[in-house]
Amino acid sequence: MNSTVASPSRKSQKLLNSHIVDEGEDRISNLPDSVLHHILSFLPTKYAVGTCILSKRWQFMWTSISNIDFCDFMFYSCEKKYSFPLETTSFSNCVERVLILRDASIIKKFRLRCFASIDASHVHTWISAAIRHGVQELELSTHSTNIALPYCLFICESLTILKLGSGSILKVPTSIYFPNLKTFHLDQVTFIDDLSTQKLFSNCPVLQELSLTECVWNNIKSTTIRVPSLKRLTIDYIPYCSVDVILDCEINVYAENLIYFNCSGD
Repeated sequence: MNSTVASPSRKSQKLLNSHIVDEGEDRISNLPDSVLHHILSFLPTKYAVGTCILSKRWQFMWTSISNIDFCDFMFYSCEKKYSFPLETTSFSNCVERVLILRDASIIKKFRLRCFASIDASHVHTWISAAIRHGVQELELSTHSTNIALPYCLFICESLTILKLGSGSILKVPTSIYFPNLKTFHLDQVTFIDDLSTQKLFSNCPVLQELSLTECVWNNIKSTTIRVPSLKRLTIDYIPYCSVDVILDCEINVYAENLIYFNCSGD
């Protein structure tokens, strides 16, 4: 009996060699655009933009990412992190560049967090740009008290999720309509009168989740939340300012399809 091992055929050897990958081969860049866009969508936008220096393949890849996530904390220098003032000019320029150079594709999620003072007109422009790109999820957190939200936000048909946290007065226009909004979160927002408050909630025909956290009801003795489609309602009364201002308001809720209700506070 011949004990020698037969050498592999040419065909099998060729197949074996085809599965051997050189150590220097860039396998990630060979992935389809849709996969690369999905990977970039998990990164803070500052880092997603930074991939443009990797190769020609990556040069404009970031202009089509579906999720845009900006936080001014990312623009601290390592030595000055969490100390003011922020490098607000660098932050603003980066946001402007991303929105101006972006292609025509839809923005699925736009998240903007500004913890230092920022020009209100810039925020107004950025939100308007996101809406023009058919944004579906919008999250805005800012410590500025003079942010005026653009009118186009209150009649945006593409929005399904809206989260606003600013600590500022919510100025509601005369015309409001969120035809596809299903989730609405308001954090540290001041309502100025009962009429605008009721108008805000009554013009969300498919709203299913509403969260009101540390909101202030200035000069409002009674208000009504009338949303037949509402399923989940959270009202957090733990105040970041005067307790008397918040507890002095009576909130009437009409939501026949409600299945979850959480109210907490003093």
